[in-house]
Amino acid sequence: MISLDSTRYDVVVTKHAFVQAMLRGIDPDLIENTIRTGKMTRFGKHGVRFTSGRRRKVICVGEICGNTLKILTVERK
Repeated sequence: MISLDSTRYDVVVTKHAFVQAMLRGIDPDLIENTIRTGKMTRFGKHGVRFTSGRRRKVICVGEICGNTLKILTVERK
């Protein structure tokens, strides 16, 4: 697990991610909580994945571009 201080980044949730979250019944507060307190795994050059929860697992997939953390999609497993 790599710790990431999300306060260092401007967090941007794309329209696609927001729409997918609403269709899947994921509350925006849950997305924010996942980014702040979830486990982060890096993949690829700029990719990042946040996971949280045990029963109702929420996964936020995004990328880091400079000072911006852009959430591309949100899913529930």
